[in-house]
Amino acid sequence: MATLNDFAVGETLDNGRYRVVENLFGSGVDCTHIAVRSDGTPGLFLVSSTDRVAPTPSELTHALSYAAPGLFELVHIGAFDERGDDNAVRSFLAGHTVVLEALSPGMCIRQLVKGALSKLDAVRVGIGVGSILVAAARGGVVLAGVRPETIWATRDDDIARVTGLSDRGDRLFRSARAACFASMPTYERQYTAPEALKGDVPTERTLSFILATMLAEWLTGEHPFPDAWSRRVPVSVIQGNHAPLAVSADVEPLLLRSFSVEPGDRPSLVDFVGQLEIVARQHV
Repeated sequence: MATLNDFAVGETLDNGRYRVVENLFGSGVDCTHIAVRSDGTPGLFLVSSTDRVAPTPSELTHALSYAAPGLFELVHIGAFDERGDDNAVRSFLAGHTVVLEALSPGMCIRQLVKGALSKLDAVRVGIGVGSILVAAARGGVVLAGVRPETIWATRDDDIARVTGLSDRGDRLFRSARAACFASMPTYERQYTAPEALKGDVPTERTLSFILATMLAEWLTGEHPFPDAWSRRVPVSVIQGNHAPLAVSADVEPLLLRSFSVEPGDRPSLVDFVGQLEIVARQHV
């Protein structure tokens, strides 16, 4: 039987077409993994899996079949394939619901970026992420579950370039009903906005708050809300009480506005990205 750290490496999906080769995040009921094509055709895939009670594959396909430039392509929704060499393990794994997406080039930005980026590099990453969020929002999809762990980028000569992202794993995890046992959280930190924590429907200005949170972390190397751990209710987010921002004067006002508790007091997502583009042009 595989150890906890080996779950679910070696498992296959979609009648053997894809095989899990690496675990990324999570060691409990909700996890993310990397898969490849079993026939050796090039390509990497993001696998989000849960063993909690989730909507049916057809319901998830309907809910997650949205597209936008820069958004990972949805490939398959189902379960890990069944096999008979260990019935105890298979009866457990067959209960998992799995979402498979085709990854863009590069690697997870959480693994790619360690510590703070230079201002220009952080701003460029913010523009890259923001541009995808804007394109999706214009198509009617608010990607409020985006987070550093689901953003892919490349890095050349210390310049990070965003290549794609997704929030489908977050939507899978949020749609699954709670398990009856304790589990480690999939991700260490939360990236959310006050209204989302209160159960309100997210809007573009929710994305401004989330993007500002990630940008502040890329600029400083630290999450701006001290208590935004996954196992806690982040009171600092609800109240807008961020840590002091050690950032340059041309970026700080944008972050401060974006951290407003009231969505209407924040810049629109388009304005947020536009301001970052101005900063980038001034430093080229």
